[in-house]
Amino acid sequence: PPSSSPSAPDNTTSKMMSVTEFLFALKLDNINLFKILRYLDRSRLPQKLLGFTNFATSVSTSGTEGGEEEKNMEGDEFMSKHISSLSIVQTFLTCLTSTQHEGKVVPEWPTRDSLSGGRGRSMKHPTLRYVSLQPSSSFSDILNEAHAVILAGGTLRPFSHVATELLAGKDDKMMQAAVDAESHVSAVLGSSNNATQMNTKEAGTKSMPQSSSIVSCVSSDLTTFTCGHVIPPSNVLTVCLSSGPTSTKLDFRHSSRSSDAVCDELGRTLLNLSAVVPSGLIVFLPSYSYEDHLVNRWKKIGLLDQLSRKKSVHREPKSSADLEAAMSKYSKEAIGSGAILL
Repeated sequence: PPSSSPSAPDNTTSKMMSVTEFLFALKLDNINLFKILRYLDRSRLPQKLLGFTNFATSVSTSGTEGGEEEKNMEGDEFMSKHISSLSIVQTFLTCLTSTQHEGKVVPEWPTRDSLSGGRGRSMKHPTLRYVSLQPSSSFSDILNEAHAVILAGGTLRPFSHVATELLAGKDDKMMQAAVDAESHVSAVLGSSNNATQMNTKEAGTKSMPQSSSIVSCVSSDLTTFTCGHVIPPSNVLTVCLSSGPTSTKLDFRHSSRSSDAVCDELGRTLLNLSAVVPSGLIVFLPSYSYEDHLVNRWKKIGLLDQLSRKKSVHREPKSSADLEAAMSKYSKEAIGSGAILL
């Protein structure tokens, strides 16, 4: 097994490996993964397995009282009814056919204590994650096969950065078009925001600026569309914190984010923020596993109780079926006594 990494929780060992290193470590280098993938694709085995498991689950739960579906409690394993578990394996095997420059494999092995579960703890299982380093390799297939591609989202700007990640210098004309589009949109939005702020100051009242839309056809290959944000620029404040209340460095790189020092400092930072930020406070975390690690650590040192005395603490559920109820409860308490959503 790999050596213990400071990025992994205390009860796991972790290591980042290339695809070649991973295959050789598990002695899978002589297996033809392309044959396996062709078989899974032609036989449609993942879809058949999903139908069978859903049917078996419905039969086993039909006799329960009230016929209620099983709820995902804290610490329980989540199993999707719409995505086959074998499809996840198939996707991971596809990633293993890529080159070592396109991504890395991160295996995590639990320690013996976490394998046995322990009293009052859920049992940990080994995990395998693939981290894509070159999204352009996957995106190029979409560009070659599709007649037109639409990218829609709230984090697509700057266009030049997105084009760099997805095209990786393969289309200089498209790259230049993205740079020109970003310059044009930034100039128009900047002048619009300045005019709105001047009108607000002259009127002496606070008003929401009207949402503006910009369509910029910079070339025959690229069209950009940008909408104005519903939040006025005067209500947005971006601050980067390099350290917390005790001057401990907030280093959230993979190699140090799970250390006790960083987790404790993050908890102390949120505790101070909850004292001055009214109503709701939303904390965005990179994964559910990291959230579990933080919560367990804060419980251990008493920080979670201190946060709960400031604001009620809510956790985003893993099941989409429970998301609406959880958000509704958070919103209600945020308006009242205040709440934190992890």
